[in-house]
Amino acid sequence: MCDHKMSLKTLRIHFLYCVTILALAVVIMASARWTEFGSFTQYLRNMATVVSLLLALLAILYSHIVNNGLSKSLKNIREASSAMRKSKEAMKEFSKLTHKISKDTEEYSEKFTNMATDLENYTKS
Repeated sequence: MCDHKMSLKTLRIHFLYCVTILALAVVIMASARWTEFGSFTQYLRNMATVVSLLLALLAILYSHIVNNGLSKSLKNIREASSAMRKSKEAMKEFSKLTHKISKDTEEYSEKFTNMATDLENYTKS
């Protein structure tokens, strides 16, 4: 498994530098061939403008996609927070009820004990 990952990493590096070398070769060949034309600088300037506009459009689309995902994540966090707040309130109410039940149980236990004592005293007399 480790050899497979290593060979994949090595292949990726080799692919990257081969593509870089080919791109540089194309640029050098194009520059050597097109510099003979008188309007080469104007053509190059126009192409740079087009590439710049395309990259700006790509950046705008990417930021829109990222912000959309971020807003969905924030919505999910907000919903989870709301659910946790409701759970907290329900647990607080449950705690109050159990405390009240415990207090009532002690009170009724004391009353039953007193009633049993009173009944026992009544039957003795």
